[in-house]
Amino acid sequence: MSMVLTTKEVKEEITGEDVLEVPPGYPSSTVRFKAEEVPPLLFAVEDFGSGLSFHQRIRKTMIESDAIAFRTCRETEGSFLDYVGKALGKPISFIRALLA
Repeated sequence: MSMVLTTKEVKEEITGEDVLEVPPGYPSSTVRFKAEEVPPLLFAVEDFGSGLSFHQRIRKTMIESDAIAFRTCRETEGSFLDYVGKALGKPISFIRALLA
């Protein structure tokens, strides 16, 4: 299950196995959630106020936006953010961290 990146609705009954699945097209084959990481991730489908889950709020915000910005650089997170942009159909802006 792709917690935030999917443009599809998340079903109400999500199991630990759903969370452990890597979304199709995910750029890394080595990233996996561990079984002990599942319970905290299930909060995404719990009511987060006004009858919307956390996932529904983030999904709605990203779908209705014109673009998405991340404070990182292409060299560090390029392939992942290309995946995010493609999954959401949005342009991605990289905002480099400023060093003082």
